[in-house]
Amino acid sequence: MTWAMRHSLLVIAAVAAVSLLAASQLPRLEVAISPQSLIIEDDPDQQLYEDTLQTFGSDRITIVYLSDSRLFEPHKLEAIRRVVEAIEALPFVAKTGSLFNVPDIRVVDDLVTTAPILSEYPTNDPETHEVISRALQNPFVRGNLLAIDGDAMAINVYLKNGVHGDDLAFDAQVAKSIEEAIRPLTGVVEEFYQIGLPLVRSAIAATVADEQYATIGAALGALLLVLFIMFRRATALVVPAITAGLSIVWLLGAMAALGIPLSILTALVPVLLVIVGSTEDVHLLAETYDGLRRGHSLRRAIRKTIRRLGLAIALTFFTSCLGFLAVGANPIGMVREFGLVASSGLAINFLLTALLVPVLLERLVARQTGRRDWRGAALYENVSHTITRYILTYRGLVLILSTLTMGGLVYAASSLQVNNNILNYFAADSPIQHRTKVLSSQLAGLYTLQVVVDAHLDGAFERVAYLEELQKLQRFVADHPSLDHSMSFADYISLLNSAVNETGRPALPFEDDVVETLMLFVGPDDVKEYLSYDKSKARIVVRHGISESKVLSAVLMELETFIVEKLDPDLEVSVTGESVLTDNAVTYLTKGQMLSLGLIIAVIFAVTALLFVTTKAGFIATVINLFPIAALFGVMGVSGIPLDSATSMIAALAVGIGVDHTMHFMVRYNLHFSGKVDELTAVSRTIRDEARPIGAATVALAAGFGTLALSSFPPIFYFGILSAMTMLCAFVATFVLAPVLLSYVRLTTIWEVLGTRVQHELQQRCALFAGMSVLQIRRIILLGRVWKYAHGETIMSRGAIGSSIFVLLHGNVAIESMRRDGAVNTVEVAGTGDVFGIAALMCGKPRVATARAIGSTEVLALNWGRLQRIARFFPRSAYRLFRNLSVITGERLADRAAAPQHQLPGSVRVVGDQASVNSGPVPQTFAPTVNPSRWLSHRMTDHALTNGSDQPRPKIDR
Repeated sequence: MTWAMRHSLLVIAAVAAVSLLAASQLPRLEVAISPQSLIIEDDPDQQLYEDTLQTFGSDRITIVYLSDSRLFEPHKLEAIRRVVEAIEALPFVAKTGSLFNVPDIRVVDDLVTTAPILSEYPTNDPETHEVISRALQNPFVRGNLLAIDGDAMAINVYLKNGVHGDDLAFDAQVAKSIEEAIRPLTGVVEEFYQIGLPLVRSAIAATVADEQYATIGAALGALLLVLFIMFRRATALVVPAITAGLSIVWLLGAMAALGIPLSILTALVPVLLVIVGSTEDVHLLAETYDGLRRGHSLRRAIRKTIRRLGLAIALTFFTSCLGFLAVGANPIGMVREFGLVASSGLAINFLLTALLVPVLLERLVARQTGRRDWRGAALYENVSHTITRYILTYRGLVLILSTLTMGGLVYAASSLQVNNNILNYFAADSPIQHRTKVLSSQLAGLYTLQVVVDAHLDGAFERVAYLEELQKLQRFVADHPSLDHSMSFADYISLLNSAVNETGRPALPFEDDVVETLMLFVGPDDVKEYLSYDKSKARIVVRHGISESKVLSAVLMELETFIVEKLDPDLEVSVTGESVLTDNAVTYLTKGQMLSLGLIIAVIFAVTALLFVTTKAGFIATVINLFPIAALFGVMGVSGIPLDSATSMIAALAVGIGVDHTMHFMVRYNLHFSGKVDELTAVSRTIRDEARPIGAATVALAAGFGTLALSSFPPIFYFGILSAMTMLCAFVATFVLAPVLLSYVRLTTIWEVLGTRVQHELQQRCALFAGMSVLQIRRIILLGRVWKYAHGETIMSRGAIGSSIFVLLHGNVAIESMRRDGAVNTVEVAGTGDVFGIAALMCGKPRVATARAIGSTEVLALNWGRLQRIARFFPRSAYRLFRNLSVITGERLADRAAAPQHQLPGSVRVVGDQASVNSGPVPQTFAPTVNPSRWLSHRMTDHALTNGSDQPRPKIDR
């Protein structure tokens, strides 16, 4: 950021050049809706499905539905026949199934005929009833191609395998071509339409494309409106608009250049960049405006903003980016792609924020310095301060209520359902939903299952026993309330047998010889979609209208149970099809969601614990960010909103926003704690400084996401509503849980620890730090107060009331005492690691010696208040510190009683009641005769907190 301010013209030129390049790629951007929604590419069942298609042919169909009260009138049938021929002529159509080509197997004059059912049109009502009755005896027609009442029929259009099934352009071509082919039925048939996955996917793609710009515009408008109300400055509108807009252009341009299309999920990323990417802009704007209100010049205000927020912004980007990258660990390709695209977009936004925001602030804010802020800002800050006071006063009660609330939300989340239904992307009253419901009520449903029975024996399904196994499965389908229709090779043989025997009722023959005879009437292409070439495998095609994943999963489990319990165990039976893959995706979605969230939480915990050099910080950040996730899943569980491809992204978004607030709050808390105030004061000041930027960001985010509720596209609607709610929950967690939990913790960043000098000499020679690691020593130094003195300055004075012990970190100190004859005696020049001022710490008596700095000197001052903090935050380090302090005190008493004037290396010299530890090897093992921790704990409770100087400060009522 500082570099960008120094080279502002270069930054502007570079950003403009890249933006123009990215914009030039936008016309190449594509929108693609995967036909398999959340199906897993590496699903083991995927290979079985592909093998089944290779053996038996495609099961990908689109259906033309026709309904008319006089459907069998000759002129109407002729018009329908011409439509069938037009559809069959389309290049992507493998074949069609209809009353105009399904064979009507009959015996006429001792000859078996296979003419189509409607090879001749009925001319009167009796003939019509006879045709309908005969057609309904055919298992391939009844409930599949003709409704029971004869007023509705279907044309099943089978699409060729391997014809760009994942290509949106192909779906659009199929839907458009079929629509053109059936248009001549206008005015001829009362109701007709097509329904199938190509049409469904095309409709979704069209909706995404139509609403893409509208949702981005609405979200950006809501965001800017809130920022203007909060800040009343034009720059509050311009800066976020520029960074968000350029981020979108860069990301979409990169996707177009790399050939990555927009999917249902990645289409949400531009909206995320508008809303989420603006949060850092809000923090930077608020901090800069605050500096201007304090009277700083614009440039100084910007530089102070960079120094204060640079770490928080970098950490926010790092954790948010890693969080969305963790979504990339999801096994579902579409979800994984969303995680990668979203993390890339955030990286772009971070880069543009770091480069442009300082430059824009410096060039645009100057004319805005005299503007007044929103009048409600002061009221908001006062209310926040009042609420904070109550929260901190009743910390224990807040923790109990928060725990109970979290438990209730987790319990509610246990009823959350997972659903993978592409029709959920349409409103309940949409034409697509209407067509699907009508089709399921009149004929078989839109979806298919394939049951493949493998006997591992050539010619097996020319035997009655194996055909009867197929019929067992088909009777299960017929009796099941959720399954509509099934077709198999057994139906064909039954139909052929009834025609030859003229029974009028399809039934299997009793002997294998009869089956072999009937096979003479079967052409090579008549049953290839139901029987393999070597007749060792048979396929049962099951049609159903189950769209809910929970119901489908239960039905599949029942089917698997029936197969295990009722069928010949020597048969290998596999259930496959897009419905099975869709059901598998539900399991993968659940596991992937848990994996992604686990990785995100682990990243937050690890980064926070590493940054603040304590696992307590990681635990606090984890709890704060788990609360909005629990709220999200709890509300979804109670309201019945399922977890699907769109709503599954909200949890990652909640963590991304929550960690933004958390990092800013914790870094600000650490900044105030560095001012050597107590925990409650640091928390109060943190809330005072962060209430406005985090509040503004939350309101802006909630408003931006709330605008998505205007969408007619259910995934975007639910995404907007739930995201807005989650943003508010993240705000509550930040300003309720964070203050309470942080009030018990002292935060120190790793930069402070690494920046604290711990000389090897200090570690080896200082008796107070004996047996401690470098990290423990750094923590103690950070929790103490380091004073710097010039040559000749007084560190402590004889006769003054002191309350601190001193450790010499750098330089030298001369200790002067008064002899009985009144002469000043310089007893010692102390070296690095020497400890002095012990007596004043232990008993609080006036000092009897003076210490002056020789040259540039640094000393560490520790009083009882700081020792109490060390004991609270780092008990292991405190134990060693107190133990060493007890040893030093004991040595002083022993030396004073035995030989006050005799000094040994590593012992303690005494001047009056003032002790100083000499240089020399420090014993690593001590054997104190008392429990120093217990004794010192009593001493600490009676001692006033101090600010690091020798003057005590008033006690703080905790």
